[in-house]
Formats: sequence, structure tokens, C-alpha cells
Amino acid sequence: MGSPGTGVLRLVRAAAVTATLVGFAAAAHVLGGAPVPGPTLAVGSALVLVIVSALAGQRLSGPALVALLAVGQFALHHVFTLGAADHAMDRGGSPAMLAAHVLATLVSAGVLLRGERAVWAMWSWLCRLLPTVAALWLPVPARPHRRWTRRAPRPRLVLLLTAARRGPPAPGRPTPAAS
Repeated sequence: MGSPGTGVLRLVRAAAVTATLVGFAAAAHVLGGAPVPGPTLAVGSALVLVIVSALAGQRLSGPALVALLAVGQFALHHVFTLGAADHAMDRGGSPAMLAAHVLATLVSAGVLLRGERAVWAMWSWLCRLLPTVAALWLPVPARPHRRWTRRAPRPRLVLLLTAARRGPPAPGRPTPAAS
């Protein structure tokens, strides 16, 4: 059985992290006083999904996740600022914007750490539970039916008594074939 770090579950985890990171980054950007245009949001989401998909194969520690999210907030801030060129110089580096992105980083780290713990705990639980459920629900494979037939009798070793003498028969004695 795979794990949440492989296959479809890896992509689901990557999409969840992307949605969380981009959602909190966009909210922080708007709370900081700058708009987030739709096309810029789509481009930022696509870039984050590609990067996060590559990293979704492993579990990240808390500090590593916070660092990754901080870099993501910084990068998305610049993507959003470039997308809204008319507002780029207004509030791009204001203290309110910085505070909003720091808060978004910490909140998204809390959400994702709890979510990761829950996903891995549920996976561990399912790995222990599935064999039991499978044993209850799946039919037991039938043994091949064995026909009980009588075996042919084994040939028994028959000891033939032979004459212990050697040579031609003595004259006047009957031979066993003649009897």
C-alpha cells in the first residue's frame, strides 16, 4: 500500500497546500490594501502547485514548513504586486502588508501542520484497519474441491519361490512347467 506521499494522495495534499498558501496570501494582500487580479491569482496558483507537488512526497517539519510558507508568501506578494501594476508602488511594502503576510504565514502553518498530522494519523489508522475490514467483507477463496476416489490397488510384491538348484534338471525328475 502506498502512503499520503505517493500517488493521487500526493496530488491531493499538494492541492490542499496550494489552496491554503495562495488563499491566505491573497487575503493578506487584500487586507494589506492592494488588489489581487484574477489572472495573477491563477498564475500564482499554478506556480505554487508545481513547486508544492515536487515537495509533497515527504513530511516537512514545523520549522521547514514555516520557512517554505514564508518564502511562498514573499514570492506571491511580488507576483500579486506585479499583476496589479497600477497599485504596485502604493502599498507594496507597507507595514500593514508585511504584518498581513506574516500573519498569513503563521496561520497557514498552523492549519497545514494540523492537517498533515491528521492525514498521516488517518493513514496509519487505515493501514491497520483495512486488512480487518477486507477479511470481513471479501469472500474467502474456496479450496479446490477434492474428489475422494478409491485409488487403484498398489501392486503387492509377490515373492516367487524359485528352485535353489542350478543347472539342468536331473533325468527323471519332472520340471515345474510339466506339472
